[in-house]
Amino acid sequence: MIKKNPYDKFEIKKSIKAQNNDVLTEEELQKLQTAYDEDKYKEGKNEVLREFLFSCYTSLSFAEFSEVTYGDLKLIKLKSKEAYPLLCNERTKTNIPYCII
Repeated sequence: MIKKNPYDKFEIKKSIKAQNNDVLTEEELQKLQTAYDEDKYKEGKNEVLREFLFSCYTSLSFAEFSEVTYGDLKLIKLKSKEAYPLLCNERTKTNIPYCII
């Protein structure tokens, strides 16, 4: 008889599954953008909509974009003298670096 469980040394990793695989269509996203642009909601709801749209356009989670600071933003200047903002940080769960133009 085996005195110790040989599998005690192994850790079982759970695979992370998305809770909801529904996605917005481009038309639905455009409707939300139009509602935001036209200021259709009261201040509080419009702020939530702004944050939701930011999340849609950047693929950042609420936890990630709520940690964004001005220090994470950099300007990239091109030879044509155009400048583009660059947002760089790390993903919250995985610590994988990202940059968004």
